[in-house]
Amino acid sequence: MYVEDLKRGTNKEVGPKDIFEMGSCCIHDDQSPSWLTNGSIPKQPCVIYPIGADYMNKVILSILGHDRPGIVAAVSKILFEQNCNIENVSQTTLQLEFAGIFIVSMPGDLSPQSLHQILNAQMAPLGLEVHVTLLKPSPAPVSLPECESYIITTKGPDRKGLVAGISEVIAKFGGNITNLQAVFKGGDDPGDNIMIYKVDVPTQTDQQALYRELRSRAKQLKLEIDIQHRNIFEAIHRI
Repeated sequence: MYVEDLKRGTNKEVGPKDIFEMGSCCIHDDQSPSWLTNGSIPKQPCVIYPIGADYMNKVILSILGHDRPGIVAAVSKILFEQNCNIENVSQTTLQLEFAGIFIVSMPGDLSPQSLHQILNAQMAPLGLEVHVTLLKPSPAPVSLPECESYIITTKGPDRKGLVAGISEVIAKFGGNITNLQAVFKGGDDPGDNIMIYKVDVPTQTDQQALYRELRSRAKQLKLEIDIQHRNIFEAIHRI
């Protein structure tokens, strides 16, 4: 059987005896986690996760559907009853549609498939879609450049391509959009159509060139644009 030993950083061919002698590791099989308790050996490739690793038994849980009171309460109650821990959550409502993303750590005896079944049984009657995805570790840590955070705000008449136009310039200069809020009510009143981007920009970026190109693109799209360092933006709005 072919497995990946993440603790040792090697991939290797092992047999049943090798696996059960690895006391410092927990073996997780996405297809059939029950083999851990009944002593059988999985037929599918599996991954060996070191005990105590941060990513052990973590899932990304997304809930989508028509908004109504009590969704977060219902989801969190189910997770609590299953001995799960919510580590991070982001939730919003877009045009009366609920969208929530949870990073959840699970106990070792609960599989992503079982959690999905439990959640779906209670969420489906409410018209909510449930998606559960195993959070797997990155093959290697990603080295990110040193960045500064900016807030970019645009206002203007509604039209197709507003987000695409501004985000294209940001990406060209290596900027990373970490948060985006957009409210489009339609019509020509600039105050009814607002986009707020939180962007991390590498310090080595030619910021003046970025400003010029953003303002040029905004002019093409008939948008008003404001670009502020995050610290300045927060100081102004705190006052």
